[in-house]
Amino acid sequence: MRTHHVIIAIFAAFSELCPRMPVQAQKYNKDDLPRLPGAKLLVLGYQPDRFFFALTTEDKAITLQEDPLGLYTAPSISADGGIVASVHRLSGDRSRAPRLIVSTYSVKDGKWTDHPEIECASGSVAISPDGSKLACVMHSRLQILNLRTGDITMFKESSGYIGPSLSWSPDGRRIAFDMWPPDHRVFSEIRAIYIADVEAGTISQIGLGKSPSWSPSGEWIAFASFFREHLVFCRQGNFEIYEGRCYPLTDRQFSLMSPDGTHARLLMGFSSDVGDDAQPVWSPDSKKLLLTRVRDPDEGTDDIYMLDLIHHKRTKIFKNTTSKVYAWIEAK
Repeated sequence: MRTHHVIIAIFAAFSELCPRMPVQAQKYNKDDLPRLPGAKLLVLGYQPDRFFFALTTEDKAITLQEDPLGLYTAPSISADGGIVASVHRLSGDRSRAPRLIVSTYSVKDGKWTDHPEIECASGSVAISPDGSKLACVMHSRLQILNLRTGDITMFKESSGYIGPSLSWSPDGRRIAFDMWPPDHRVFSEIRAIYIADVEAGTISQIGLGKSPSWSPSGEWIAFASFFREHLVFCRQGNFEIYEGRCYPLTDRQFSLMSPDGTHARLLMGFSSDVGDDAQPVWSPDSKKLLLTRVRDPDEGTDDIYMLDLIHHKRTKIFKNTTSKVYAWIEAK
């Protein structure tokens, strides 16, 4: 099994170090973190004694959070780069399933603010593009905290298990997320992508896939898709059957589709025996994507590609990295 959660579990079982999250932002001087010209990236880094989240630019990196036992969320950042959202464990809790506190970080003030009024399980804590709302999941229920009023909106409990990926539409009215279909077994590879309408309080399925990521333009949702064959072509091996179709689990893809589930477009296909939940990361102008592919499951390393959607060019820009990229905004 390969994910950072495996490493997290090992540290949770054997480490005697006390967690120190959240911490005040600190400069991080290493040069092996992902960086892009003219960009600010929100990344996960790993050192032998700790995990950390950082903001990187061309010439520096600022550590936002760190914990020797592991980081339990996919963080997010507002469209203007002013607010970061994440979670941290309750102080003194060194268990494998700690209680998590939602927090926001003001880049301008350099300070964290806890929001104990809302509880989240591990997974994404997604801040809306304008920085006014937080979305997270607890017990298969999508929750939204209005940071300006303190009001909490809770969608009804889902019939399926909600996955770790949440992504806001640029207007802050809808949220894309993945969930195991209610008529399929939990923790299979097959998931479906849903759209939650925040104002109407409704949830609708738009297609099969996982790890959705809404473009800043609002036009597309990038996601990890499944290669599909007809059932009669299934061969013995690593595959799943869903709704009369065969899905080989060694053939993987990244795709685009419109928010209504139409106009699907294949971006990149590859073969791998190991799945990953890394969301595609959009450039601020919606013209490029960062796509993560597992490189070495034993070492926990990835290759990260940049896909130019205008010129249809793919470039491997980060090779054999232990870091993950969660967001790309314009450096100001």
